[in-house]
Amino acid sequence: MAVALALDTSAVSAQSVSDTVRLTLTQARSLAQQANPELLAARLDTAVARGELRQAGIPAFNPSADVLGAAGGNGVEAGLTQQLELFGQRRARVRAGRAGVARAAATVANATRLTFGEVHRSFYRLASA
Repeated sequence: MAVALALDTSAVSAQSVSDTVRLTLTQARSLAQQANPELLAARLDTAVARGELRQAGIPAFNPSADVLGAAGGNGVEAGLTQQLELFGQRRARVRAGRAGVARAAATVANATRLTFGEVHRSFYRLASA
């Protein structure tokens, strides 16, 4: 993400141009944090991972009923099925959900680090120009 900006006079003096935006490093970081699409996508991925973790903790209780009948026949068959979880399945799903949340949080932290690094490089490149 390239950042083109002029620096605030409190940080570094910059040439005054009427269409130039003046930002401090803190303001530039804040704007980048709000507008960077990779960072926004990583945050949404964290929300998805939290939802998957919540879903993993819910017991699988989805009974289904089936009614079967042959066309032109006399017989009708009805059935009820229930999924049973074997030992440890729910715990394994929750563990995988927690790992997904941790991975998503690490992705956000890394995307933030990369974004701020880019902002700092651009800011100081302009400061030295």
